[in-house]
Amino acid sequence: MYIVEKIGELILITIENEILSYEMSNIKGKLEKLASVVKTDVVVSIYHIENKDKNKNKIEKEINTLLKYCNNLGLRVYSYKCK
Repeated sequence: MYIVEKIGELILITIENEILSYEMSNIKGKLEKLASVVKTDVVVSIYHIENKDKNKNKIEKEINTLLKYCNNLGLRVYSYKCK
């Protein structure tokens, strides 16, 4: 599950557990759309709600993919995890 929302100068991405491939495509599309209309300097925050039973390596790889994508779009990122 995921949510992408823009609040003022913040783009908040909330992720619960791992991201499915179609969800990753949707998140990237929303980020690209938001980055194209942003007139000011925004910050991306990735809020990850972790399930201890899930594959942590896969989840970290997915988050790293999002971090690199944001960097390529020129978006500053503040990232953290919540357990």
